[in-house]
Amino acid sequence: MSAKHSWTFEEDGLCCDAFFKVYVIQKSNMPLSDFVRLLSLKLPAIKAGSLRLKVQNIKQLALEYGIENSLKAAASTNYSKQNQSAFVSVMKQYAVE
Repeated sequence: MSAKHSWTFEEDGLCCDAFFKVYVIQKSNMPLSDFVRLLSLKLPAIKAGSLRLKVQNIKQLALEYGIENSLKAAASTNYSKQNQSAFVSVMKQYAVE
């Protein structure tokens, strides 16, 4: 069994930024599986399953912060404080509040 990935703030931010671009700004109907493949190109060392969970965590943060998004996937409430901080940082960058 491989070790669990320890996410960096930069990796969290990259995922949040991509989420905002695709699902908040563009309101894309890109399936989660395609989005995970896109993230895998940017973060090849992270397993697709971890990326999928990260995106579902970001979906939950979007719900909690009232950010409209077009991702058709279940949300996951297991996000970290670091992920929340990265989300808030990206949300402010895009002036979405």
